[in-house]
This record gives sequence, C-alpha cells and structure tokens, in this order.
Amino acid sequence: MYNSAGTYTVTLTVSDGSSSDTDTTTVTIFNESTANIPPVADTGGPYSGLTSGAILFDASGSYDLDGTIVNYTWNFGDGNIGYGVKVSHRYTEAGVYNVTLTVKDDDNLINTSKTTADIALDTDGDGWSDTEEETYGTNANDSSDSPVDTDGDRIPDNYDDNDDNDGLSDAIEEILGSNPKDPSDVESITSEWYLIDTNGDGKYNEFYDSASGTTTSIKHGSNGELLLDTDGDGQIDHVYNPASGEIETYKVTGGEQGIPIIFIILGVIGVIILIIVILFKTGYIYIEDDEWRYKK
Repeated sequence: MYNSAGTYTVTLTVSDGSSSDTDTTTVTIFNESTANIPPVADTGGPYSGLTSGAILFDASGSYDLDGTIVNYTWNFGDGNIGYGVKVSHRYTEAGVYNVTLTVKDDDNLINTSKTTADIALDTDGDGWSDTEEETYGTNANDSSDSPVDTDGDRIPDNYDDNDDNDGLSDAIEEILGSNPKDPSDVESITSEWYLIDTNGDGKYNEFYDSASGTTTSIKHGSNGELLLDTDGDGQIDHVYNPASGEIETYKVTGGEQGIPIIFIILGVIGVIILIIVILFKTGYIYIEDDEWRYKK
C-alpha cells in the first residue's frame, strides 16, 4: 500500500538457490478524487389544473450519481413552499405560476430546476373550467349543470362523435345496434375489422368491416374461437382467437369438405339407370325391332 501519490519502481527477484533473475517495472499512484457530483433536479412538469382541485407535483425523476438526495423543496410561485418527492398543492387563483424545485444531496450539494403550472378558474368546483363551461353551454356557477363526458376525454358527449372511444362513431354504432356509450360492446381486431355485441349479453355476435361496410353474423367455435365471414359471401373466411388475439385463415377440415363431385355425378348416373330399369321391368319402355319404345 502506498501512502502518497507518485511513480514508484517495483523490482521482482526470483531465485532457485543456485541462480536468480531480476525484473523491474513502474507503478503510478494517483490521489483519490475528492470532487463530488451535484444532484440533478427534475420537476416532472409542466403542470396544469383547476382552482377547484390540487395538483400532484412529482420529483421522482431527480437523482444523485454519487450519493442520495436528502431534501426536496418546492416553491409553487404563489408564496407557498412544499417539501418531499411528491407533494400536492392547490392554487386558489387562476394564472400561470413559475414553480421551482431545489434538491440537496448528502454532500450538501444542490441543484435547481424550474417548470410552470397553468391554472384555470373553476368557480363551481365541478371539474370543468369556467371557460370550458362557457364553450359547451353549461352554467359555470352551478355544479349540478356541467358537461356530460362518458369517455372522460374532456369532450362532452354532445360534441363528441365517439362517446365511448371504442373506434366506431356513435352514428355507426346506432346503425349496427351497439351502445354508443359502452366501450365493452365493441372490439377492434384490426384497423378495419370490429367485433360487435348488439344484444348486450357479453358475447360478440356481429362482424363489421369499416372499409367495406360489410356486416355479417359471427359463429362461435367449440374452442371459444370466433368464425368470421369477412367478405359477406356467406362462407367462413377467418378464425379469431380471443385469448391470443390471432387471426388465421379458415381451413376446411376433412370432415367438412362435403361429398366429392365425382360421387355426386356417379350417384346421379346410378339413379338414372335405376329409373330406366324400373320402367323397363314395368313395361313402360321396351325393345321392339331393335328400337326402344315406350307404352302410350
């Protein structure tokens, strides 16, 4: 062990009792670095919200490469301070606030990051800003009169052509017979193919192709697979596996191939021969002067 930095010559001597050999090399020893790395602050912003509710500020993206962050201090820009990795704060007035996060590590090194919080006024506390309520025609001062938004996409149902966000417009669902406000009765299996539950029993019974407008009935296989007529010709074309989400081309098995055409032809010929034999034996047809004749 070397107690100080520097370059040292190291000599190695080996001996077998009668002779010896020596080799040398050098070793350079450096001082241990005393420079600490400051932490990195991450505000997780920008943020937005309403005066009616608190915002959760999240600094969990902050880190310290050579130690631990021991303090998180939030300045919310409205005269209030908060502490912690995740803190909630509610603004009482609308506006855009400058938010500052300062983190300190176990070496007393600090780092600061800034973001913004955009706050809108919600007078009646119904979760919709006064501006939104004015746009959608509801009363910003009456919490019982607020926009109805079934799918939670911040677009009220009377302004939203797809209330349940299931991929099909409300107008199409009304034509098909599914519920425009229930996302569970429609499943998209490709960008254009949909499975529809029109009777609300939890089982898909209609297939819909949004590109062609084709609608056909779904058949259910013995193993839970869905048999689909995707082109409207009355024949099964594809098989959908709900468990795996895989779609395969339908293949007719040996038992489903029906009677080969050659047997059908032979059967028809056999029936004709049988009819001729019966007519001959009953005398309705007979041979006279080497010609076929029939009884009038």
